[in-house]
Amino acid sequence: MSTLKLTKPIEAHGEKIDTLNFRDAEGADLRVAGSPVYVVDNRDNTSSTKFDHGALAIYISRLAQIPPTAVDKLPPADWNAAKNEVLRLLGFFTEQTSEQS
Repeated sequence: MSTLKLTKPIEAHGEKIDTLNFRDAEGADLRVAGSPVYVVDNRDNTSSTKFDHGALAIYISRLAQIPPTAVDKLPPADWNAAKNEVLRLLGFFTEQTSEQS
């Protein structure tokens, strides 16, 4: 669980809020929203990471427990911060180590 302080309050559930409280993701979130990140092969034999902003909006709504209409009201700076928090909670772009036997 984590909290994000918004730069500008938004309305959610009929009240003004100035923070988003994210819960941890569950399998159902992955099933509903799908992958928020995909890799595209470029013509020059390189690849690029692309974001599925529709999937990210679903994750923001579900994990912060706010309606999609509230996600739509987030200013760009807060939207990007929420996107980064979702990616962190899902384990994208974080260094993960594992022990192998």
